[in-house]
Amino acid sequence: MATYAKLDKSKTVVDLALFEDELESRGIAWLANNLGGSWLLSEKQNGEAPHKNKATIGSKYDKTLDAFIPEKVVSNFVLDTETYSWTAPTPVPDPLLAWTWDNDAIEWVQDL
Repeated sequence: MATYAKLDKSKTVVDLALFEDELESRGIAWLANNLGGSWLLSEKQNGEAPHKNKATIGSKYDKTLDAFIPEKVVSNFVLDTETYSWTAPTPVPDPLLAWTWDNDAIEWVQDL
């Protein structure tokens, strides 16, 4: 089974559906004809995400990047164009220690 994402007019994912055919054109056509709306393949049967990330409800499809972009949860995070996910604007100072992102100070704070 392949997973398809239903997109609203702003390209936000509003629903997910399983469909037996992972050939994107057939899946999109069947879903649009039977369930209505605009659909895009999110995940193939083997787990591959043909559009960089697997779609989740609330994520957006960016046609220019050909990627599903997750919702931006932290306001000052930036989009990593290698992983197509939101990351802190500065890297974690020491990944071997525990850190928490302080959104107000816009910096990492070491957990005690």
